[in-house]
Amino acid sequence: MQPRPIFPLLVVLLALLLSSGCQNNDRQQAKQLKAEVMAIHDEAMAKTGYMHELSLKLEQLAEKKGLQAKQQQQAREASQQLEQAQAAMMRWMHQYAPAEERTYSKQLHYFQEQKKLILQVQQHTDQAIARGEALIQGP
Repeated sequence: MQPRPIFPLLVVLLALLLSSGCQNNDRQQAKQLKAEVMAIHDEAMAKTGYMHELSLKLEQLAEKKGLQAKQQQQAREASQQLEQAQAAMMRWMHQYAPAEERTYSKQLHYFQEQKKLILQVQQHTDQAIARGEALIQGP
């Protein structure tokens, strides 16, 4: 009886170890990205109350007597931009789905995409707030 070659066994063991290491790395990266996505979401969501108040002030400004028509229009547009930013957040939250049932590599890809999307929402939110504040504060 000849001894079994050990080389194929070593190749299989090495492949299993490498696969396990990649999965752990993907899992850690996916976990970190998920935390980043949720932190961005939480930061943007924390601004919604302020955005509502700012929108009301802009609507009041748009109705102010003696204000030039151009300034009234700018106030209305800024208020609409705030509402659009809030709607963008709602759309993002509606499409966001837990990714736990996916493989770690698919989770990683999913959270990379979600981070891009939520960063766009955050940018829209910040721009809308900046525009509204600038109009409220005036020249």
